[in-house]
Amino acid sequence: MKYFNLITIFALSTYLVGCASTPPRSHFLQFYEGEQKSLTDVVVLRNIESKEGQEDEVKRIELYGINDVRFDESQGFGGGEYVVHLDPGTYTLYLRYFSVEDTESGAVTHKAKEDLEFTFIAQKGHTYMITGARVPSDDDELKWKPVLFDKTRVISWFGKKKMQQEAEESDVAISEE
Repeated sequence: MKYFNLITIFALSTYLVGCASTPPRSHFLQFYEGEQKSLTDVVVLRNIESKEGQEDEVKRIELYGINDVRFDESQGFGGGEYVVHLDPGTYTLYLRYFSVEDTESGAVTHKAKEDLEFTFIAQKGHTYMITGARVPSDDDELKWKPVLFDKTRVISWFGKKKMQQEAEESDVAISEE
């Protein structure tokens, strides 16, 4: 019985580690050739669905292409929910803004009619999260701009800020390196 429990624990641990290291496949794109690489060797690009303004608008940024590769899906790759692994380098993304806003008269949909080209330099080991913001416009055409967060740097910044705050509370000096 003792060995059965150990085997069960080992099998379950192996399964959970495998699940944690493999990104979801339903909306996952490996945008390089060959075997899947370690997360420290690739760039991760993901969409974040977010609330706009007074939390009455849910938006997503749809991915319609990367460099010369175009996606034919009606809502872009993954329907606006995606994780893409890339090699480090410069990429041009083709994006569209989509949102649904709850108003007193009902739901209002905002959707860009054309792709917006967005070029960025992707660094190895970084995770980029993309969202967007509508820009006020005098005409009826939807205007928006993409917003790209480097999650790796944000985490580092918040980590350093928290370390500095804890150091101030305990009278310990933190190196500025």
